Amino acid sequence: MIEFVHIDTRVRKKLRQQLQKKNSYAANAAKKAEKIINALLNGTKPFQAGKLTGNGDARIKNCLKYDLGKGFRLVCIKGEKSFFLLFAGNHDCCDKWINKNRNIKPDNCSDSIKIYPTRYSYETFMETQKIPEKADLRKPLMGKISQADLRKIFHGLT
Repeated sequence: MIEFVHIDTRVRKKLRQQLQKKNSYAANAAKKAEKIINALLNGTKPFQAGKLTGNGDARIKNCLKYDLGKGFRLVCIKGEKSFFLLFAGNHDCCDKWINKNRNIKPDNCSDSIKIYPTRYSYETFMETQKIPEKADLRKPLMGKISQADLRKIFHGLT
């Protein structure tokens, strides 16, 4: 299960720029990319988050490319518990980017990446943070604190 989505800040910037171009193919592609990002953050599996291209890319290990329509792509890498969104653009730009970043690995990706926890990681975190009942909290302390220490601390309360 994906716990974190790593998004390159340049991807977010490019998507915002494309959304400003109203009624264009780029704006529609940006809307689809945002839907994919939101689906991933809500815990959807990468293969179900959006329409993938026919195949990934052999030049990058664990590469997935989402088809955003009219030749636009979103290039991603699937890690063990993380998912990296690294580039968005038209088909030719994606091909050039992949050629430049051949053999890129998740641990040596760009420095300009923001990390977002998914809904799954939040639920997992909350399950591990269960608070014990009050009786469980008091038992270990009562044996360690002496009556003399309590009298020193609460000397005015009698």
